[in-house]
Amino acid sequence: MIFSQLQLDRQLSEIFDELTELETSSLGDLSVYQGETSNVMVAVVGFDFSASGGSVGPCEAEQIRTAIAFAREKTLPLVFILNTGGVRVTEGAESLAAFRVMYRDLVDGKLDGLRVISLVAQHCFGGGSMLAAVSDRVLVSSCSQVSMSGPKLIRAMSLHEGQQSPTYEDVRSLLGGHGRSLISDRFQMIDDRAKAYKEHLGQLLLLSQSSDFRLEPNFAALRRRITKSDGMNSAPVNTQSVAHPLVDASRIGVHDFQLWDSGLFSSNALCNSGVGIYGIVNTRFANADIIFDLINAIKNSPSSISDIKIFIDCSSHSPSVSSEAVIMSEYLSTLTRCLRKKYRDGVEIHVVIIGSAGGGVFAALSAGASRLSALSGASIHVLPAAALSTMGWSYNASLNSSDLLHSGAVDDVIDDISTVIG
Repeated sequence: MIFSQLQLDRQLSEIFDELTELETSSLGDLSVYQGETSNVMVAVVGFDFSASGGSVGPCEAEQIRTAIAFAREKTLPLVFILNTGGVRVTEGAESLAAFRVMYRDLVDGKLDGLRVISLVAQHCFGGGSMLAAVSDRVLVSSCSQVSMSGPKLIRAMSLHEGQQSPTYEDVRSLLGGHGRSLISDRFQMIDDRAKAYKEHLGQLLLLSQSSDFRLEPNFAALRRRITKSDGMNSAPVNTQSVAHPLVDASRIGVHDFQLWDSGLFSSNALCNSGVGIYGIVNTRFANADIIFDLINAIKNSPSSISDIKIFIDCSSHSPSVSSEAVIMSEYLSTLTRCLRKKYRDGVEIHVVIIGSAGGGVFAALSAGASRLSALSGASIHVLPAAALSTMGWSYNASLNSSDLLHSGAVDDVIDDISTVIG
């Protein structure tokens, strides 16, 4: 029986011997259960692509939070059946705020030993791929596709950027289950049959422990994928200022910046006062290299730093072939993991949106932040305008600071960037 072609209710009945619906405070489009398979009790979240593309809005995020809390309370593994286009664009700020809180819960759960296994039926894009990226294992087939950006967007943005557009077949091969299993051992390629999904899920559940969620082993794997000799785009170069109108010594009182070719900047000039400064402000789209460099810089920040400030003016993660070739969602999820680990070690994580932010960059940073601020006039969006236009969407997903504050997508709005340091 072909698993990817089954409706969600049939997928659930083929995989699980028993299912009991969990009560949630929200009536979303997801299916949330306590289930049993191979004599192991689990919490289950099923995504139905026929319902708004399996997207995650505020109600769906709350359903996932219920499943996470239940799994943690009962010490049960959490199983995702993923068939999703990601965060629900049409619910704007509320979706971003809800995903932020939900993803933080999931990463915190993983840091505390929560076991997570994902089964990908067909589509697993955007925020859905970030769920897969924190899973112990992801079961995929020839019909599965996993990426931050879908094939249509990747191809369209290649043309928009003046590059040769890859063929649909090439992109699909890259994003497909087999392609993912060749890049990351998180992904396990199996036959597209319900019996195979059930058998392999059962085998994974019989393992007594979750996979290694420590930062270092995961970081080392990401390093190997980046084609650099030393794991950085280049050696950081000291400079007095950053090429951005809002980030310079006169405004924030910081000198001796370090710049990377990737677009990352950092400064430990205030480390004696316990403050470290980082930012992505010199690029419209953050590729995997930039995210890797930011993780590396924060991970290796001086022990004297107890307060990390991250300035962001970056529209989104890069919807490029090169970033998806190394599995962009694993870099973004590792960034969130790094920030949450620092926070648990007593470091405050203050992310400040000073221009534009959106996509996976916003999702990863907002979930990792202990405080998220937006400069008055800054904008946040689920997808950047360029991406929407290339997709032929007329929906305006840009949100102003008051919308963001009201929804909980940010914690506060500031009028002057200089108030962040001091």
